[in-house]
Amino acid sequence: MRDRESGIGPAQLSALSVLVFAGPKSLAELAEIEQVKPPTMSRVVAGLERSKLVKSEPAAEDARRIRIVPTSK
Repeated sequence: MRDRESGIGPAQLSALSVLVFAGPKSLAELAEIEQVKPPTMSRVVAGLERSKLVKSEPAAEDARRIRIVPTSK
């Protein structure tokens, strides 16, 4: 089932809202907040990246870590 307004599924919409309202998160942080396992969240984030709704970038405090950041779209 997809949201009519956004065209994305409920899991993606929920994860995106966390990123928009709570700020950039790591994949593990996002999975914990959304109460899913990291592999599941990885698939959710991959869908959001394909739709250009989020992007991954190095964390400011440690370039080895990745943060998921919402785009302006």
